[in-house]
Amino acid sequence: MTEQHPDSSAGQSSGPPPNQPTFGPTHPGPDAFPEPGPYGVQPYDSYQPPPNAPVQRPQPLAQQQPGPPQGYGPLGPPPWKDPLPEPGTEYHRFLRTPRNAWWKGVVAILGFVVGYLILNTVLGIVAIAFDVLSGRSSWESYGSGAVEFTPAIFLATNIGNALCIPLAMLLQWWIWGQPVRWLHSVAGAVRWRLLGRTAAVVVPLWLVYMGVSAIAFPQSSGITGPGNFTGESVALLVIMLVTTPLQAAGEEYGARGLIMRSAGSWVASPVPGLIIATIVPSLVFMAAHGAGDPWLNVYYFLFGAAMSLLVWRTGGLEAAVVVHAVNNMMAFGIVILAGQEINMDRSAGTGGAFMLVPMAVLLIVAVVLSLLAKRWKVQRTYQPTGTGFGAPSVPGSPAAVAPGIEGNATH
Repeated sequence: MTEQHPDSSAGQSSGPPPNQPTFGPTHPGPDAFPEPGPYGVQPYDSYQPPPNAPVQRPQPLAQQQPGPPQGYGPLGPPPWKDPLPEPGTEYHRFLRTPRNAWWKGVVAILGFVVGYLILNTVLGIVAIAFDVLSGRSSWESYGSGAVEFTPAIFLATNIGNALCIPLAMLLQWWIWGQPVRWLHSVAGAVRWRLLGRTAAVVVPLWLVYMGVSAIAFPQSSGITGPGNFTGESVALLVIMLVTTPLQAAGEEYGARGLIMRSAGSWVASPVPGLIIATIVPSLVFMAAHGAGDPWLNVYYFLFGAAMSLLVWRTGGLEAAVVVHAVNNMMAFGIVILAGQEINMDRSAGTGGAFMLVPMAVLLIVAVVLSLLAKRWKVQRTYQPTGTGFGAPSVPGSPAAVAPGIEGNATH
């Protein structure tokens, strides 16, 4: 028997059976969403809070609870401070910046003195060991206190003083965050034109001065009798020509650079600050030479004071470096060329009234160069240039906190 099935479309409406789920997207009718109203008018009723609901109003800005930005800890970010001084600041007050504190100058001076002693002690031991091992000297001679100024000792002494340049730069950058190039001058660079002009004035004057001194006061010039120019004299002469300018520059960068500025950072008033910035490095410079003669001590103090005056009037170390280098090179050169031994005896009785002559020469040269610097219109104070370090700094910018050595001033 064949079972018959009625036609499924007969007598039944289309679509799924009642109470059956509908699969697939549904299409709302044309009245599912109201038509949008005019511009700025919503077709929906605005939100109404329920009855008796508390009204929350924003607090005024002054009443809001302060709090640090996210990720900076309980105190927030550290405040940025400019490592450079205000425009118009003179060289000896260059470290009076927003980052300055009285103790920084003390730490800088002590750190420099300790570093200087360590460098020269190590290099001195190496030079003495070289002389002993090479047979040039003996341990007994050094044990008796008689230190002969051999080429090795001469070289070690000059290198030790030359290393004061990076030592002073490092301490200035580490303690004050000031780029190292600002130790040269208020222009942020070595002013080679000023250096050359100063040399053109100083070298002829010093040739005359040293020549007259060697004739009038031969003992004060280190000439004690007939000399003997040997191969060791040639070695001393080469060492003098190559390293003595760096030795003189190192002493200036240490004494008239870092120490003078450190002392000048203690006082806000310009005139008392200049006095302290002159006395402190001059005393350190005098003590570093270890003279036991009062005339020599006065000479070394006056030398430091004259160089401090020159640095103040020229706004940098260039002129002082030239005077110091020319003085040392000619003083050593006369002794070496005369075939004499370099005498470093500074005990009591080695000085005398004849020291008044070099004292007067130093003061005269310092005054003359100061007047010439004014005539040459040498920059004496810090003036922002508008670009690079020297422009008004942007807080937080890497250029404002990183050390640098760029710059090429013309004076």
